[in-house]
Amino acid sequence: IEAASHWVALALLSLIGGNMIWEALQKEKCYVLDIFPQQVPAGNPNFLAVENFLLKGKTLQRYAERVGVILFKLLCYEEADILLVDAGDDDWFKPYSQVNLADIPLERLATLVKSVITRDSGAIDVIFRPSQTLMSIEGAFQTNVYTADPVILRRIALLCQAEGIFFRACA
Repeated sequence: IEAASHWVALALLSLIGGNMIWEALQKEKCYVLDIFPQQVPAGNPNFLAVENFLLKGKTLQRYAERVGVILFKLLCYEEADILLVDAGDDDWFKPYSQVNLADIPLERLATLVKSVITRDSGAIDVIFRPSQTLMSIEGAFQTNVYTADPVILRRIALLCQAEGIFFRACA
């Protein structure tokens, strides 16, 4: 029982510490990897029809692949912890909910990133060290970056430009 309680305590401390880091990073300035160069004005009558059209076509698949490429290139510059933070009710994600995804093969990680984006299910958080930058990959066209580090911001902007994705401040 003593050995088990030690592991339970360690898991709880890791969870609490990780949650505190995540909350602190989300208070940093927000940036978005987007298919639009600027925030679409609220109430635009065409936005939902255009977004639904793009979600059903190949645009979402290409976006998912490009976000994966940007993530992998960033991993060449900084170590990271990569966590599946919300598996939702999708059993497909369950085996990955308790592991650091930085430790799995890149092919499998690419499949996970693409699945989170295209299924609009689950979320992956990437915490880059030492810049303490958070990249949050969620469903559809929702990939946000939280940081104050100008070096990594410039790097992400260059990678997005190379991949044909717009990188801008959140509205």
